[in-house]
Amino acid sequence: PVLTEKEIKENHKRKREMVSDLAKLSKDIYLPIPMGTFDYHGQKVSVKSFYMETTEVSNLEYLTFIFDLLIQNRKEDFLKAKPDQSQWVKAFEGIYDFTKLKDAYFSNKSYRDYPVVNISREGAEMFCRWLTNATNEYLASKNKPLMNDLRIPTNHEWTYAARSGTNTADFPWRTNVSQNNFGCFLANFCIKNFGEVKRDPKAKCGYGFPNAITTAGTILGPMQTTVMISAYNPNDFGLYCMCGNVSEMVYEQDLTTKKISHGTRGGSWYSDLDYLRLTSENEFKNVTKPSPMIGFRPVFTTSAINK
Repeated sequence: PVLTEKEIKENHKRKREMVSDLAKLSKDIYLPIPMGTFDYHGQKVSVKSFYMETTEVSNLEYLTFIFDLLIQNRKEDFLKAKPDQSQWVKAFEGIYDFTKLKDAYFSNKSYRDYPVVNISREGAEMFCRWLTNATNEYLASKNKPLMNDLRIPTNHEWTYAARSGTNTADFPWRTNVSQNNFGCFLANFCIKNFGEVKRDPKAKCGYGFPNAITTAGTILGPMQTTVMISAYNPNDFGLYCMCGNVSEMVYEQDLTTKKISHGTRGGSWYSDLDYLRLTSENEFKNVTKPSPMIGFRPVFTTSAINK
């Protein structure tokens, strides 16, 4: 695409805001996760302190990134990083018709606060490097210490942050149930193909679409997939949608062999409830290509957290 002068100006403004939020560690965007030890599948794991973005990376954040690549004339990088929106159709061919999402999900302004999906792991890593470099350029211009690299979290970091201080609960909201006392679901996941959850037509939050694909769709419409990145209550650390909505990229660290592989945690809008459990297996093992169910949430370490 060829950007207009107005689009370039708006993108420069958004980039400055993103850089400022990271450089100043805006509490609305990045939260400190304290160091600690927790039980991970029967093994004690110690985690160093780090910062984590409060939400999944949004379409608007990622759009700012790939537009900036175009502005810098980095066309090859743009082609590597841009979302493959055709996956909305390809991944569900013969099951659902998501043609409208293919055409609108990333480009329509109404989806800007929704999680970015259909990006490769390489694209997510490029986003992390881009925002790190831009922020360090800003910090250097102010003669301030540079930050460590923004990156995809490990499975241990992600699980520790999702647990927010508990070892016993199945979910980030510290209980072992998927609905609250009013019958409302506490995360966005698939109920179309899985029957282990109860749909209460008298629930106070309302279930006007009984044939919906997702829990969110029972309220918003039968074809609702993802929802806004802060649509559900945060966990005790202040992190939104740690389970459901999109499966979040992690680096799987094997405690025995020390090998590192690719994976996801948290479950997506199209996941069974079991994949939302904090003890669940890796749902998208070694998947690095674009998927409508996978997004990401970056972290970074810093020695300043505990000061």
